Amino acid sequence: MSIYKRKDSPYLWMCYIGANGKQIRESTECTQKGEARSILEKRKTDLKENKNPILRKDQKIKFANFANTFIDEYQGRRNELSENSRQNYKLLLKKINEYFGEMSLEQINDDCIDQYIKERKQATVKNRGGKKISKFTINRELGVLRLVLNWAQKKKKIVINPVSERLSSENLFREPARTRFFSDDEISALLANANEPMKNIILVAINAGMRLSEILGLRWDEVDINGKVINLPAERTKSKTGRPVPLNKTMIELFIQLKLKRQGGEFVFPNPKTGKPFNKSISHTWNRLLKKCGIRTPGRFHDLRRTFITRTAQRGASVKDIQILVGHKDPMTTMRVYLQATKTGMQRVADLANFSEPAGEIVELPEQVQKRS
Repeated sequence: MSIYKRKDSPYLWMCYIGANGKQIRESTECTQKGEARSILEKRKTDLKENKNPILRKDQKIKFANFANTFIDEYQGRRNELSENSRQNYKLLLKKINEYFGEMSLEQINDDCIDQYIKERKQATVKNRGGKKISKFTINRELGVLRLVLNWAQKKKKIVINPVSERLSSENLFREPARTRFFSDDEISALLANANEPMKNIILVAINAGMRLSEILGLRWDEVDINGKVINLPAERTKSKTGRPVPLNKTMIELFIQLKLKRQGGEFVFPNPKTGKPFNKSISHTWNRLLKKCGIRTPGRFHDLRRTFITRTAQRGASVKDIQILVGHKDPMTTMRVYLQATKTGMQRVADLANFSEPAGEIVELPEQVQKRS
């Protein structure tokens, strides 16, 4: 047993042999040696008396069982995990459980991770003609695995996360930044080829910059046509902060037309079969539309939101105004798109300042002319 200092941590760490005979390294979460030694002695006593359930040999919790607890309880760093995020975690954990589900939490280590990555690299997408799964999908699966094990550590089901340090220090597959936005011609093609309600959903996305979930769940009591604004409640936004979304002329005309066709429902874009919001992804309809329009470079529906930011930035809107309008909690999120959007503007400035060397001409300065005379 020992106390030591790590370069990458402000705290003192302790090293000891656990009940399973393996070496355990754990942060004491303190900076004073005396306090750190007391914590280490406490660990020693717990091991000797078999008091602490975290350190017992019979502590065997299946990963699959704990993953279900994670889905039910985890709320994220902001204590406000959205239902969309919860569903995404559930989908990713489905694959993770196929490999790690029957293992106990303490069995998961680097060797398991290596084997998992190897197998996933060879896996194919169902009904896609043998196409290999994306390496970025593996990234996201591993990210959720780390999250679950971090949660297990916080809940004192394991002493340390055996894979956290590795997954956080290595970029297994570096993902490029998303920079896709749609040109005016592409937007026109999408609107010309889309059927309702997809056409109207696209119109709202490109004119208001709202997220897909915000559009699909839009209620009539949130739309104030006379006040020219949509009032999004906090519980329906990603940042959990309510925000007003101003309506431009196109949006006002659209909502007037939709209200005339309204048949008493509470949702603006209901599923015609159920009268409720679309509860599944519209990705299949979206991808068919892209193909129908002949748009070769793939794009997600969310890229319409980036296109909204791009268009407003190119027309002179400030970062702060865009941030508030689209509901970004962190201004740096807006800045990343804003800087991409203004590249065209920067090129225009550079072109205006263009100054080329005179072709074959000798240009004399006024001072040189005066000296000769």
